[in-house]
Amino acid sequence: FPQALTYINNEADPQTLEAAQYNIPFNVAVMAFDGPAGLLPLRSSTLRRPELVDLAKRVHLVGSPEYGADLPAKHRVNVAVKTSQGVFEQHLDTETNPKDFPTLLPKFNALTADGWTEDQRRRVIGFVEELAGPIDELTKELKAPLKQAGVR
Repeated sequence: FPQALTYINNEADPQTLEAAQYNIPFNVAVMAFDGPAGLLPLRSSTLRRPELVDLAKRVHLVGSPEYGADLPAKHRVNVAVKTSQGVFEQHLDTETNPKDFPTLLPKFNALTADGWTEDQRRRVIGFVEELAGPIDELTKELKAPLKQAGVR
């Protein structure tokens, strides 16, 4: 979509996590080499990896007025990979809303693994599952200090 091509830093070698987070060529390279786990979460150790930068330099973004007209109701993507063996294309409809709760749990656990203990994650999941009433206990848990590095 047009905003991804003009407003987002899509340089092949982002220098910060903030610059890399929505950088389409760089994230395509991370996904190709590291799979989904490489993006959950994106880590500073991923930055400046030569193989990622090399692949990101070969990613070309092309906007489509037709696809852009569908926003925000639909986020469509067409991926074409050109190789010496030919061109391989795949159309993707990207998600616009969160998935169901059980599907989100692995992502939540991956994103909080470095900062929260397993017990903290379990309590927050329990609070969210029971969010029919006041959220005082959830708020209290979210304000709790993060664990120290290296402590599980």
